[in-house]
Amino acid sequence: MIDPCDCNPKDLLQGLLAYCPDWADFQIDVEEWDGPKGRGDLVLRIPSENPTVAEPLTILLSGNIRLYWHRGYFFDFLGNADEQVSETTNFLTDFFAEEILCSVFVREGQGAGGGPIDRKDPKPPLLDFDCLELRSWHGTFDQDVLR
Repeated sequence: MIDPCDCNPKDLLQGLLAYCPDWADFQIDVEEWDGPKGRGDLVLRIPSENPTVAEPLTILLSGNIRLYWHRGYFFDFLGNADEQVSETTNFLTDFFAEEILCSVFVREGQGAGGGPIDRKDPKPPLLDFDCLELRSWHGTFDQDVLR
């Protein structure tokens, strides 16, 4: 069990890998990064399995866990270390199973926001956008919704 008072990036990494033994199938690249707090944060990169998304899934382990994918920021997790690890692994399990999609709202050719959307109940927010890009981990449910 991870000490809930210590959100050390190395502890977060150990927690994620312990909860997700099936991640051994991925080629995970881990590197240290001196983030804004200068404390040796960790960055994990998992190559995208979607042929239309060149960027890897990037997981930044700092005081919290942040995810970046198609066109940038995707989602983050707060709380103590145990909560972050548990929520992140549950989220990524659903994301890898393509139950959660990555959405990006595009306005004038630029990503203008987005986040996770439930594949079975996609409800785009009431935002002004030209196109809603939906991307799934394997590309099975990719679509661009024009407005």
